[in-house]
Amino acid sequence: MGDLEAAEAAYRRSADLDRRILGEDHPYYAVTLNNLGILLNDRGDYDAAEAVYQQSLAIRRATYGDDHPLTANTRKSLGFLYSDMGRPREAEAALRRALATVRETFGEDHPRTAEVLGGLARLYTRQGDHARAEPLYRPSVRTLVSVFGEDHPYTATYQVRHASTLHELGRSREADGLFARGVSVAREALPEDSPNRPMIELLYGRYLAETDRCAEARPVLSEARTRFAAQEDDQGAADAVRALARCS
Repeated sequence: MGDLEAAEAAYRRSADLDRRILGEDHPYYAVTLNNLGILLNDRGDYDAAEAVYQQSLAIRRATYGDDHPLTANTRKSLGFLYSDMGRPREAEAALRRALATVRETFGEDHPRTAEVLGGLARLYTRQGDHARAEPLYRPSVRTLVSVFGEDHPYTATYQVRHASTLHELGRSREADGLFARGVSVAREALPEDSPNRPMIELLYGRYLAETDRCAEARPVLSEARTRFAAQEDDQGAADAVRALARCS
């Protein structure tokens, strides 16, 4: 049994115990369900993740109301899931609702606000709407730098995504510095098996290839392809191969 499978089994045992002892409407049960949903999403089991997120959301709405930050947290998770599932309208609605709550509760310069802004930006990037994504990445990265510093892997991940968006908008000079900082920190600080590692190598390699630096791009994109393949991400590996073809 792999690490994720073992973790899922443990979460399911915990959820079953919470349900039997505390009841199906208890907020602690919602916490376990939300954590299980995150794990299922990471495993790519999207339908199962949606089901447990919806259970968690129903409990939190009944317990805390629609405008509580814990309710917003589950809405955020659902928004990220719908984005991964290719359901952009539902993703945007969930993330916008979550954003309104965290802004009201924590303010503009809080990492929870930054996380939801970054999720919305990523959604728009997936749709090719870089002009809508960039103004959301900017305050998100600024907050993460302020709270965690530039040497934090979370900051680095969002810096690389912001840099890629700037490049897509034809602002490659601005992108260059962000890429350099973000990629350097990510390589040093992210775990080897992090799903963000191949994504960062892909975005950086694609940028190098599209700015005519193929000698630098080839090893980066080869690394991305290898990492995607190790994580059994066929789509990511195919994206890396397509980017490599630009330098053939």
